[in-house]
Amino acid sequence: MLFLEEVKIIKKITAQMHEHVLKIKNIDGNKLYTNSKLLVDGIVDIYKKYGFSEPGLGYDVYNIEAEAIGQKLIFFKDSSPQTSQKSYLINSEKDFNKLQKIKMGKNGRMNFVVEALKYFKEKTDLIPPLQFCAPFSLAVAIYGYERLVTDMYTNPRLIHKLMNLITEEILTPWIEYQKAIIPDWQVALGADALASPPNLNLDLLEEFVLPYVIKLKNNCGNNIGVVNWWGESHVKDLKRFLDLKLKASPNNKILRVQDPDLEKIDLTKIIKFVIENNMNLTFGIGAKLLSSGSSYQIEERVNKYVSEGVKVKNFNLYLCNISKDTPEQNIFSAVNSAKKLMKL
Repeated sequence: MLFLEEVKIIKKITAQMHEHVLKIKNIDGNKLYTNSKLLVDGIVDIYKKYGFSEPGLGYDVYNIEAEAIGQKLIFFKDSSPQTSQKSYLINSEKDFNKLQKIKMGKNGRMNFVVEALKYFKEKTDLIPPLQFCAPFSLAVAIYGYERLVTDMYTNPRLIHKLMNLITEEILTPWIEYQKAIIPDWQVALGADALASPPNLNLDLLEEFVLPYVIKLKNNCGNNIGVVNWWGESHVKDLKRFLDLKLKASPNNKILRVQDPDLEKIDLTKIIKFVIENNMNLTFGIGAKLLSSGSSYQIEERVNKYVSEGVKVKNFNLYLCNISKDTPEQNIFSAVNSAKKLMKL
């Protein structure tokens, strides 16, 4: 990934593509999310069919580490898998020893990820982003959201211990394992939407979430981070939230702001922050609009975001998720409108 220190100006249209592979390949989720070759081939087909700037390697990132340490996973026919919320792997401190028994690259579907990374690089001649479930979102998957947030207030020592174990015993070695598979790696992105406001207030985000993202940076490299916290429209202090996002992002250089917040906030404030901090910018169009909006509504939204986004040097318009059922015409409308406005 190129950053602003480099002279080249980048403008791209990309997407989270993997669920749409279910349609492209006419297969169910159990088959797709256990077959790396099918996944990568489908993503490349989507990239070519709709004219995206590049293929976006993705999968059910939130589930890989949780499944690998024993959290039950549920597969679906028409969407990506999810961890079970009926029972959780970690129920008390005595269960913490389960976090130290993982065999990197072997447990669960870790090898599915490894093979996807290798095949994507072989097929596209591009360097794939390394991906992982960020510490807070992984804690939610194995401990439960309600109990986790309650214990942040009532037993913060326990939650800090849990977050530290997740960071040191699971995520650091998993990222290092992926780095060995892709030695010329450029960026590692943590999936952490569950940490977003209003799920957490900024005090909790700063105390329990950001420190462990920074610890991963210290352990594995500063080009590791989180970009998918949303919730700008829910915070009173937008500048503080943006500062937290800056600290969490790879190399402190990437800012992503996406729907549903993006359509509700003053975009000029985002542009000003990006320029002042010499960052790359991504604006994300929400899955709801893409799946159920009209072509006119999509083109109008694209025009609004691109018109502001191109004011910065490096800008990326991102379709947050194109599901199996997203109408093809809506995808074409978004891509073609963006490419026209960006003069791609």
